[in-house]
Amino acid sequence: MIHQIASRCLKCKVPQCSKNCPVSTPVPDIIKLVEEDRLQEASEMLFANNPLSAVCSIVCPHERNCFGHCVRGKKSEPVEFFKIEQLLSGKFLDDYTPPLIEKNNIRIAIIGSGPAGITMSILLSLKGFRVTLMEARDKIGGVLRYGIPEFRLPRDIVNRYEPILHKLGVQFKPNTFIGSSITLDDMFIDGYKAEAVNEGVKFIHLQQAIKLEKDGVKCIAVNVEETERGKVYEEDFTRVRKVPADSILVAIGQGPQGAVTADSSVSKTHRGLVDADENGYTSSKGVFAAGDIVTGPKTVVEAVAFAKKVAGEIEKYCLEN
Repeated sequence: MIHQIASRCLKCKVPQCSKNCPVSTPVPDIIKLVEEDRLQEASEMLFANNPLSAVCSIVCPHERNCFGHCVRGKKSEPVEFFKIEQLLSGKFLDDYTPPLIEKNNIRIAIIGSGPAGITMSILLSLKGFRVTLMEARDKIGGVLRYGIPEFRLPRDIVNRYEPILHKLGVQFKPNTFIGSSITLDDMFIDGYKAEAVNEGVKFIHLQQAIKLEKDGVKCIAVNVEETERGKVYEEDFTRVRKVPADSILVAIGQGPQGAVTADSSVSKTHRGLVDADENGYTSSKGVFAAGDIVTGPKTVVEAVAFAKKVAGEIEKYCLEN
């Protein structure tokens, strides 16, 4: 199937598919490798460019990115490159064997295991850094696991990243909430050279918003009942609560928490997000930030694009300081 899809590519001199991809996926190069039946090389290229290609191939808004800008689409159906990406990337995760990596003694803490956190952990580990990935919950994934419905992104895809991180030497610390008993300063004392804050997604589950008020959102509880036909959700109007808020974004309820709200040395914006520049530098030396905690709600591929840039800056910072 993927060879048939690849054969439809026009090999544009200025590929609009790549140009309009947030992570600039080298679509024509991958298509060429597929046509030459060099599938392993194509898979490696996808992973090197975007460690979350297996995820993005499923959840990306393709109509806004590669698929929607394919020149083929002007007169016929666009090339469904995302199907090639999905097949190659999924198999690559199953068979992943890391390259030989000479580790240095520089320790980096990644706080939050969402798209940005996983991306940075993989990229920095491949560069030889000793990475510790900290997560407030018991499993990795962040918004990938707790924000995107399973029918949209199978949990099996997210689960495959944990053994990959282990193979790369990433130390995973679940159930570790930074900001209460452990602060950013504490981690510098413990020997971390740099810290990247990617957490900041807090989900309030089983609540249905019924009224937006000046200082918050009034919600009712949602009960879940397991039946033979699946889960049944029912609103319970006897259980009402108010979720306080300084500002309300009509999205999926993402907002900073933990390390950032507890550490006053990291400047925040008027929206309560981390005030970081385009390269992830914050007001606190050695503390970087990426993902929703900086930009607010974005797509997974946009989080990956930002995380790639910040990972490069962290590498530069650690080697020069």
